[in-house]
Amino acid sequence: MKAQQSRRWFGFLGACLVVAAFAGSAIAAVQLKTWGATDTLTANDLNGNFKALADAVTALETKHASPYLGKTVAKSGAAGGYAGVKALCVAATGNADARACTAHDIVVAASAGQQLDEGWYASGAYDAYPVAGSDCVGFSDGTSSYRGASWSSALAAPSHAYCSASLPFLCCR
Repeated sequence: MKAQQSRRWFGFLGACLVVAAFAGSAIAAVQLKTWGATDTLTANDLNGNFKALADAVTALETKHASPYLGKTVAKSGAAGGYAGVKALCVAATGNADARACTAHDIVVAASAGQQLDEGWYASGAYDAYPVAGSDCVGFSDGTSSYRGASWSSALAAPSHAYCSASLPFLCCR
């Protein structure tokens, strides 16, 4: 009977680890206790593993529930490309995972009731009418020849701005 219970616990723990493997980078940092064939399974070790997994899942849920971190200083749409915007966001927020918010991030944050600042975000889309809009050519162009996606805090809605406009970049995780 005891051997059968042990197999069930190991099976359950194994299933948790498989779920954790698919959950993403927050799980990668989790240090879980592993047992050898002759090691004794203790409640403290098992509970420690469950707590580590629960904490990692909570971190993932938090990340997806509130992606918005803040904004950078105001700049034109020329920011050194997407990598340049990431560097600005990391510097502005102090979060190594910070990057330009995407359209998806904006919708998630706004749907969750987060107050978003006015600023640029990455739409990942091209719009040729009436002036070409393409994330200010991948955030490398600061002229009025192009437009980029921006969030209008006055409208609480997406908008566009000429790439020559000076707006902060919205940063998400």
